[in-house]
Amino acid sequence: MFGNNFTTIMKLINKFLKFNYLVNNMKDKFHSFYLFADNTFHKLFWHTCQS
Repeated sequence: MFGNNFTTIMKLINKFLKFNYLVNNMKDKFHSFYLFADNTFHKLFWHTCQS
């Protein structure tokens, strides 16, 4: 009984960790994309104002 519950809990923890990893991975990708877009926008905006 206890062994079975332990396995179930470990499986749940494993799933949660995988999900957490995916979410963090997506956050990183989104963050770098956001920085890139922000940087590009500033460059374009700056050039438009300069000319």
